[in-house]
Amino acid sequence: MPILIGGGGERKTLRLVAQYGDACHLFVREGVEVLQHKLDVLRRHCDDLGRDYDAIEKTIGGGGGIDPVRDTDAFLAQMEQFAALGATLFTATVSPGVDDPVGYTTELVERVLPKLQQIG
Repeated sequence: MPILIGGGGERKTLRLVAQYGDACHLFVREGVEVLQHKLDVLRRHCDDLGRDYDAIEKTIGGGGGIDPVRDTDAFLAQMEQFAALGATLFTATVSPGVDDPVGYTTELVERVLPKLQQIG
């Protein structure tokens, strides 16, 4: 069973990812620059342990980023930046204050997801 470790603690959590994780999950609310730094730390831990950094899947989510339904263009631009860092999976949450979570999710899946899938 693959091991996903979530969090960005630089001394313990990312070291555990480098040692044991098949995937790490970082939080978009921290922004692109901070995630780049966290991934650099993960790479150093991998180097110290002799682990292949590229063998670890990088996932992102956790809310706090740009709302994909309300501001799709800005969201997609942000996802392009995260993809350039190596993120391969985004976990979505329904944004706070949404009165119709089913409608929101439907719009996310039907309108935003196809555009997100085009980001390589």
